[in-house]
Amino acid sequence: MKLEDLYYYAEDSPSGLRWKVDRYTGRKYKRLMAQKEGIAGTMDGNKNYWTVKYNNRAIVAHRVIWEIMCGKIPAGMQIDHINGDKCNNILSNLRCVKPVLNTRNIKLKKNNSTGVTGVNYSCILRGNSYSCCFRAYYCELSGKQVFKSFSIQKYGYEGAFKLACQWREQKIAELNEQGAGYSERHGK
Repeated sequence: MKLEDLYYYAEDSPSGLRWKVDRYTGRKYKRLMAQKEGIAGTMDGNKNYWTVKYNNRAIVAHRVIWEIMCGKIPAGMQIDHINGDKCNNILSNLRCVKPVLNTRNIKLKKNNSTGVTGVNYSCILRGNSYSCCFRAYYCELSGKQVFKSFSIQKYGYEGAFKLACQWREQKIAELNEQGAGYSERHGK
């Protein structure tokens, strides 16, 4: 049975999917598990994604929607939620992109210690003492990571942080002029 035999895309469903058929479970399939036209899927509490069952596996609903509406997802591609809301599976909020473009649309990670994406605090042991700095980084279009350090000893704590943030912001703007695709919500 194919995905499109079980589910259909429905914007009025919180998951974006509804059942195409009645589904039964239990001994000899006597118990109605899901009713035709009913909301398909459950919310995965850990990742905040809607998931549906297919061949005894949980699959995220946004991938199912994409495959039903747009066809097979090419190898190495991901389905990105344009507005960053993992629960919003409306087709106009989904796009098929390479992983690098998907990461250019993510919000600030919870474990970020500086409050700025692409800027971190670093201390390096040099001889008998530590040299501390803020390091800013970005990825070139080729995928190569580029780093630049701003010494706290030279610029002060606030100054080094500010310079690192400005440098990264400038580099991201330059990359976007070249079509890198960093979204307005990246790192916010």
